[in-house]
Amino acid sequence: MRVLIVWLATLLMSLAAQAERSRILENVDIVDSSSGPQLVITFNHTVRYISHSPRSANDIFEIQMASKALFSNVDEGLIGSETLQWSPNPAVPLLDITYESEVAGSSRLTLRFQRPVSLTIMSGKDVRTLTIQLPPPPVTTPRPTALLEDVQIPSSASTPIREAMEAARQAVAAKDFSSAIRLYEKVLRKGSLAVKPIALEFLGVAREKNGQRAQAKAVYQRYLAEYPEGGSAERVQQRLTGLVTAAKRPPKQLREAKAKPGGRSDWQIFGGVSQFYRRDNRTTDLGEDNEFTSITSSSLTNNLDLSGRLRTDTYSVRTRFSGGYEYDFLGADGPGNETRLSSLYAKISDRKRRLHLQAGRQSGNKGGVLGRFDGALFSVQLPKQAKLHLVAGYPVNSSRNGLETSKRFYGANIDLKPFGKNWGLNAFAIQQTVDGLIDRRAIGGEVRYFVPGRSFFTLGDYDLLYDELNTLLFLGHWTFPDNTTVNLSLDYRKSPILSTSNALQSQMAESLEVLLNTFDASEIQQLAQDRTATSRLATLGVSRPLMENLQINGDLTISNFSSTPASGGVEATPATGNDYSLNVQLVRSNWLKTGDIHILGTRFSDTSSSSTSTVSLNSRYPVNPKLRINPRFRIDLRDNVSDGSSQTTYKPSLRMTYKLKRRFRVEANMGGEWSNKNLTDDTNKTQSWFVNVGYRMDF
Repeated sequence: MRVLIVWLATLLMSLAAQAERSRILENVDIVDSSSGPQLVITFNHTVRYISHSPRSANDIFEIQMASKALFSNVDEGLIGSETLQWSPNPAVPLLDITYESEVAGSSRLTLRFQRPVSLTIMSGKDVRTLTIQLPPPPVTTPRPTALLEDVQIPSSASTPIREAMEAARQAVAAKDFSSAIRLYEKVLRKGSLAVKPIALEFLGVAREKNGQRAQAKAVYQRYLAEYPEGGSAERVQQRLTGLVTAAKRPPKQLREAKAKPGGRSDWQIFGGVSQFYRRDNRTTDLGEDNEFTSITSSSLTNNLDLSGRLRTDTYSVRTRFSGGYEYDFLGADGPGNETRLSSLYAKISDRKRRLHLQAGRQSGNKGGVLGRFDGALFSVQLPKQAKLHLVAGYPVNSSRNGLETSKRFYGANIDLKPFGKNWGLNAFAIQQTVDGLIDRRAIGGEVRYFVPGRSFFTLGDYDLLYDELNTLLFLGHWTFPDNTTVNLSLDYRKSPILSTSNALQSQMAESLEVLLNTFDASEIQQLAQDRTATSRLATLGVSRPLMENLQINGDLTISNFSSTPASGGVEATPATGNDYSLNVQLVRSNWLKTGDIHILGTRFSDTSSSSTSTVSLNSRYPVNPKLRINPRFRIDLRDNVSDGSSQTTYKPSLRMTYKLKRRFRVEANMGGEWSNKNLTDDTNKTQSWFVNVGYRMDF
C-alpha cells in the first residue's frame, strides 16, 4: 500500500518539473518546401550529421551525429537520452524523436514514424539544427476498392467465424452496412489473431460507407497502430489519407474566402508523460572474503513535457513546460528527492509587425548566452533581412534551482545576410555581473555558409575584461556525389569559459561576496585566470556507404589541456599532452529483417592517464510490429598509467519496447557490468547490474 501511495503521489508531483537532460532537444518545426514538408530539429548544442540507416523507406531511422557543447568543453553534459513526442498526421507521420549518447562527442537520433516513409537527411543551415526532408503528400489519393471478393479467409479460422465473415461480405454488397458492422465487431471479439486484421480493415470500410466518417477514421488509425507493416497497411493508409483529405476539402466558396483579421484558432496541446523505476546494485570483491555490496540507486523518476501552440492570421503563441520529480527510495542513504524545472516559457509572435517575445525559463545558445536562464528574449525583424535580438536574465546553474538573482546578464545580437541567402552572420555583445563584480564582458559572432553538399560554421567569443580569447570554433561539412561525407572540427576554448566566478574553484567561500573578505577585486580576477585552462581539439570524420544497406563511419580526434598555476591555496595542475582517439563503425540495416539496424564499433584512445581499446555491438531488431529489442554488448581493455594496472570490463545490456497502444508503450532497460582490475600483486573484481523499467504515454 505504501508503494502505491508513493507511486500516485509522485505522478501528481511530476506535474511540477522534468529531468536535466531533457533540454538537449529544444523543439521541432515543420517548414513547407517545394520538395515536401521538412522537419527542422533544433538542439541546444552543435550537431554534425554523419550518416543514417536504413537508406530505403522504413518506419524507423537511426541517425549518427557528432555533438559538441557550444560554450563549454564538458561534452559529458550531452550524455544521456531523452524523447520528444509529436502528433502524427498524413503529411508528417512522425511519432517521436529519441536522442541518445553514451560517449562524449558522439550521439544518435532515432526517428519513429507511423508508417514507412522515404527521407533525406542533411545538416541544417544553422549548426544547431538538423533538417529532415520528407516526400510531398499526395494531392489526391486514389480510393482503393473494398476488394471483399478477393479476401482469403485464413484456413485456421473456425467455421462460425468464416460464416460471419461471408455474411458481412454479403451485407456490404447489399448495402446493409449496419449489419456488416455488427458482424465485423463480432469477429473482432471472438475471431483468431489471423482473421482480426481483415475484420478490422473492413469494419472501417463498412463504417465509411455507412457515413460514419469519424468512426471509420478511428478504425483505420487503430489498424495502422496495431498492424503498421505489409501491403494491407499501405492500403489502409490510403483509405485514411483519402478520408482525411476529403474531410478537409472545403466548398469552393469557402476556399475563395479570405480569413478575417484576428480570426480564431484552436489551441493545439501535445506532449508526453513517463514514469521509470531505476535500481543499481554494485558489488566489490577485494579478495580474502572481503566483499562489499551496496544499492547505489533506487528511485522513481517522473517526467512531463507539455507544449501548446496557437496560431491566427495576426499572431502566434507557443508555450513549453518541461519538468520532473524523482523520488529516492534510499532515504538518508541516498541523494534525496529532487524536483527539477527545465523549461517554463511562452513565446508570443506578432506576425504582421514581425516582433517576437519569449519569456520564462528557457535555454539559450546564441549571442553569447551560456545556456539555461530565467529571463526574456525580444526579437524584431529589420530591413534587408536583418534581425535584432535583445536578451536579459539570470543564469540557471541547475534545473534543481529556483530563481537566483545574484548573477545577471544583458546583451544584444544581430543576424545579418550581407552576401545572399547562403551566408549568415551574427554579431553580439554581452555583459554579466555577480555580487557587484563584472563576471563576463564579451563580444563575438558567428559566420555561417550553407549550400547543398557543403557548409561551414565559425564561432568566436572574446572577453574584453580579461583581454582573452574565450572560444574559437570551426565546423566544416562536405558531401560528395558518391554520398561520402567528410566533417572537420577545430576547437579552441577556455575550460571552463573564462569568468570571474572561476575564482571560486577549490575555495571554501560559497560566493564572490564572501571571497572579497579575503582577496580584493584584482586578486580575484587573477585567481579566475589561474583556475582556467585552455583546451584544443581537432576531429576529422569520414562516412561512406559500402553498399545499399552497409556503411562505414570513422573519426580521429586529437586534444590537449594546458596546465594551471598554483595560487590562492590551490595546487597547480599539469598539462595533459596530446590525447588521441580513433573510432570506427560498421552499420548494417535490413539484414536479418526489414527495419533492423546493427552497429559494430571499435574505439582506441591513448591519453595521459590510460590507453583503452573498446569493441561494441549495438542491434535494434523489430520482433513484430509491437515489440522491438535492442541488445548491446561492449568490452573495454584499459591500461592505467598511474598504478600500472590493467582492467577488463564487460557490459551487456538489453532494452525492450512494447507498444500497447499507438500512444502508450512500455520500456525496459537492464544490464550489468563485470570488471577485473589486475594490480601488481592483487586483483580487484567489481560487478554491478541495473534495471530501468517504466512507460511513456503521448497525448
